[in-house]
Amino acid sequence: SVMDITERKNAEEKLRREEQLFRSVTEQSSDLITIVNPEAKIIYHNPAIEKVLGYKPEERFGRSGFDLVHPDDLEMVMDAYKTLFSDVNAPVQKGELRYRHKNGSWLTFEVAGSNLVDHNVIEAAVVNMHDITERKEAEEALKISESNLKYAQEEAHVGSWEFDAVQQKPFWSEEMFRIVGRDPALGPMSLEDFVELVHPDERKKVYKDVAKCFTKNLPYYHEYRILKPDNKIAFIESRGKAITDDKGNVVRIFGILQDITERKHAEEMLTLIKKAVESSGDAIGMSDPQGHHFYHNQA
Repeated sequence: SVMDITERKNAEEKLRREEQLFRSVTEQSSDLITIVNPEAKIIYHNPAIEKVLGYKPEERFGRSGFDLVHPDDLEMVMDAYKTLFSDVNAPVQKGELRYRHKNGSWLTFEVAGSNLVDHNVIEAAVVNMHDITERKEAEEALKISESNLKYAQEEAHVGSWEFDAVQQKPFWSEEMFRIVGRDPALGPMSLEDFVELVHPDERKKVYKDVAKCFTKNLPYYHEYRILKPDNKIAFIESRGKAITDDKGNVVRIFGILQDITERKHAEEMLTLIKKAVESSGDAIGMSDPQGHHFYHNQA
């Protein structure tokens, strides 16, 4: 009947418009979009594949959707594939995987896959892959950098700290907690609480100089003593400076703290030895390897 023909024409027109919309969206996307059939064969790739993986779409048509997956990620991908093709109500499958570029290198992608269902029959799966290789490499580089920094701080007994003046939040490196003798689980101390650790004879100057760094953007340098929770005294060398915005407002304070207790003790021991030598009744002298005399005590 005329009514049946009209309904069929309308349905065909709706389908044509939806297909045009799908192709318009996918073909302009920078993400890799793939459609695989129930046999895991690729039946569609958007043009982004050439820029992302180096293949022309037609090179991959009919190929397995698994053949470029990294061997260590293959089990996860196959499990997601089985879920999508075994349950019409399967949720979107998400994860990260590595995929091989045409040149042999491995790229890392964030992946989301969902099934295409028609009349309660799963016809295909659509997989969206977003390249996060640069982000993962940056994250790995940051981890290495942080590991190297942690090692350097541990060896040099140097801790670093920051204070976000906008968010009013402090940050301490791991070595800061070790130097101060504070449990990292307790979090960084406020400036006021930290200054309370400083020896009373030096506390006022430390607080005043740090305050000037906040209010007047003046860098500071101190040497002072702190009393640790175990009642041991540590000698500290501290430096700090402010970071400002375009208007000159202080937005962040950055500082380093070095435990110089061993050095101070060595200096004190050297002073005692020097005094002992100076007060000795015996004549004591020192020469360099070339035989040049550079020291004689009073005797």
